[in-house]
Amino acid sequence: MTVEPQSRPRNGFAGGAILVLTMTIVLVVVLLVVMGQGTSPPPVEAGRAAPGQTPAVDTGAEPPTIPPDWLTLTPGVEVTQAPEATLPPDEPATPGHTGAPTPRTTASRSYGFTAVAGAGCAETATAGSVARYPASSPLVVMAGGWTGPGCSRSLFWSVPMSGAGDRSDTDIQVLWWFSTGTSATGSCEVWVYVPKAQREVDAAGKPTAYQVLRGRADATVVGTFTIDQTANRGSWVRAGSYRLERGQIAVRLLNQGTGAPGARHAAAQVQVGCAR
Repeated sequence: MTVEPQSRPRNGFAGGAILVLTMTIVLVVVLLVVMGQGTSPPPVEAGRAAPGQTPAVDTGAEPPTIPPDWLTLTPGVEVTQAPEATLPPDEPATPGHTGAPTPRTTASRSYGFTAVAGAGCAETATAGSVARYPASSPLVVMAGGWTGPGCSRSLFWSVPMSGAGDRSDTDIQVLWWFSTGTSATGSCEVWVYVPKAQREVDAAGKPTAYQVLRGRADATVVGTFTIDQTANRGSWVRAGSYRLERGQIAVRLLNQGTGAPGARHAAAQVQVGCAR
């Protein structure tokens, strides 16, 4: 009898093909799963925008409050509320005046230190001045200041007003400073010269506000005063007496104020006379 062996191998081949096909399908599925995981976006940290999203803006946060760079103190000596116009001894105060602006003294008081500082005055180890302003709001140097020993150029700074009577620009100010040397403590009389400008609007503070500070490097306020420049052009104005500490005192002009179109404050010369 003849046996036909072909049928058995044919069945084995079919079973092997099915097994290979099944494994191929499983492998393809696994590869698709792996590739899908690799292309998914990474998790986004809290508070950070994912790619393609617009970052959220937190509008509820308040900016930090910046404290002022000085502390106000109660003046330890008399502060003149309404400065009085005075003149250097018996001479008219006019632009080009050459007399020394010596403070008036009384029989009971003499000054151990006197000095004058300002625009057109030579800076020394004991007195000087500085004007600060941004490029967008420049101070203008003009003619009409006081001239005398140490101040030969008859100049003053014309300072733009802030536009508000109760607010000054922190980046616009003029500072006059004095170092009294051996007269380390006591009190100082302060005089301010109001220039006679060619245009009234260039010396138009009504009023102009000033602070008296502990010194050039110490912005602690020890007193304040104001001057109506419109009523005192071409005059020295006595601004009061203020405490002297550590041989240093300074005066700062603030630019707060409003006025006619183009009105500005004038910053010319300041003089002090100090005694123990």
